[in-house]
Amino acid sequence: MSTPNYTVSMVAYPVLPGEAAPVGSCLVKVGTVYQVSTLAARGTLKSSGVVTSAGAVNGGVFMQSFGDIPASISGLSAGTAGYIRVGDTGLIERADPITSADDIIGFCETDGSCHLFFGGLISPSMAIISGV
Repeated sequence: MSTPNYTVSMVAYPVLPGEAAPVGSCLVKVGTVYQVSTLAARGTLKSSGVVTSAGAVNGGVFMQSFGDIPASISGLSAGTAGYIRVGDTGLIERADPITSADDIIGFCETDGSCHLFFGGLISPSMAIISGV
């Protein structure tokens, strides 16, 4: 897979009890605020973006909604290329195998970098890529 030449970032204002959003975590929009996309917070929603850095104005965080995420931010080590999903704790992980219940958010290269597309699955073997 070739490296996309796009990147989109936004500032989000998450509601996190007692701590800043960790870099590399996925957020999900619940109502008008963002929360770490744990299984409990996510419900039927899909993830909205990956936190790339903290310290935005008024306690916000910089969140990448789609584009390229380097290995140092993704938290994924070198390995087999394949789809990535949001794990139950809100961190991204390789999806092997994938199921229709997964929150598939992108594709991971062998070096641990990933490309986010925030699509969804229509079958365990097919991903819908949106915004590309």
